This record gives sequence, structure tokens and C-alpha cells, in this order.
Amino acid sequence: MSSALEIAVRVSAAVGSFEDPTWTAPGVDVVTTIAHDHAFVAFSVGYVPIDNHVYLADGEIVHGSIAGGGWLTHHLRAAAVFDLGYVAYHGDPDLLVDHPGVDLVERNGGVTPFAGAELGYRITRTATAGVYAKVALRELTVFSDHAGDRARARLTLVGAFLEMRLR
Repeated sequence: MSSALEIAVRVSAAVGSFEDPTWTAPGVDVVTTIAHDHAFVAFSVGYVPIDNHVYLADGEIVHGSIAGGGWLTHHLRAAAVFDLGYVAYHGDPDLLVDHPGVDLVERNGGVTPFAGAELGYRITRTATAGVYAKVALRELTVFSDHAGDRARARLTLVGAFLEMRLR
């Protein structure tokens, strides 16, 4: 039986939906992985900017996650992920042209849990590349104006990552 502790920096980018097409990049996480035989658990904290040029600007996600999974082959791993993120954003300035009642000073968002999955492929002794998908488990307010118009949506993301092990 072998055990290992790894610390890594992860850089990621994603596309998805938050009422309209949405993207994130570059996300940066610090990941600590505890592996034992063919199973592992990983903890991470990170930050990622988010934008969609329709309903949000200056968006960000600050999050922490826990992933658990196993090695399918010597190089390929799979994990289920639970993530708790603080999602915050302003209304997009481009929206003001068509919707003059939007208050850009007001910041929207909130804390939401995410569920997801990821696959990682160890490409060298110190680097892993992979893909992931995650969906918010609750809806957030996309926009709310003084006239009472309001929209809510669930954030979903599909992305890729590169993880560089430091230890």
C-alpha cells in the first residue's frame, strides 16, 4: 500500500451557460491531493473571472472544493467533485444601451454549491491535463431592475485544466 501527498497549482478555462453563453479564464487553484493505492481525495481553493457580455461583467468565482475518485489506469484518473463557490458580478455595461434602468453599482450573486465530475491524464511526472463539468445546485439572480424585471439561471460550466505538481 502506498500513500502520497501532492500539492499542485491548477490553471483552467471553461465555457458554459448562465442565461446566455458564458466563459471563464484563467482560473487559478491550489490543489492538495492525498492518494492511497488507487484512490484519492483532493481539496482545492481558487479564483476565476467569469463573463458573458450580456448580463454580467467583472464577474468572479471564489471557491473551495473536495474531489474524490480513483485511478482508472496508470495515467488516467476520474473524480466526483463538490464545490462551494461565491459567485459575484455586475450588470454588463453593454446592457445599459438597451436597458437604461440597470444599476451598475449593485453587485449580484451569492454562494452556491456545485456538483461535477472530472477526468485527468498524467502527461508527465509533474503535470496532469484534464477536463471537467460542473453545474450549480441552485439558481442565482442574473439581473434585477427597478421596474421589477428579474431573471434567474443556473450556472453550468465545461472546461479544461492543466495541473502542475509542486510536491
